[in-house]
Amino acid sequence: MSSSVIASNTLKKGNTYIGIVENIKSYGAFIRIENEATGILYKEDITWCKAYDLREKLNIGDELVVTVKKYDRDTGKLSFISTESPEHSFNERVQAVKCDDVLGGVVRSRHKNSVFVEISGGLVGLADYNPSLSYGDFVTVKVKKVSEDGRKIKLEILD
Repeated sequence: MSSSVIASNTLKKGNTYIGIVENIKSYGAFIRIENEATGILYKEDITWCKAYDLREKLNIGDELVVTVKKYDRDTGKLSFISTESPEHSFNERVQAVKCDDVLGGVVRSRHKNSVFVEISGGLVGLADYNPSLSYGDFVTVKVKKVSEDGRKIKLEILD
């Protein structure tokens, strides 16, 4: 989807707008701003959980504040970041997670002999696979390890 000619004069990287979610795909959400331009808000700019179904986080018609990430006047391609983008708050959220913390979580996906569990603040950790678990199950987990950069969290399922 591309922006309209009317919006092309005012669109530039860093500008912030209120947008409306028009469509949701597996890779991102299409956002319309000021009834003139439509661009994409990619999944990785919404959540750091790759297994997330965006329909759990966004609905068509939702309003959200977005900032222009990239705009190509020649092609009309427009992309956004959310003001609530994962990188804006990731460091604060991961610093709150400590080894031996016991937390509630939701199973988001299975990969080989592991499951991805979303814990507090939208963070996702990896736990050993349990065949009785399904997508969306609520579980209690214990934090076993957080990598130095905070990008990997090892969990143990307690229930």
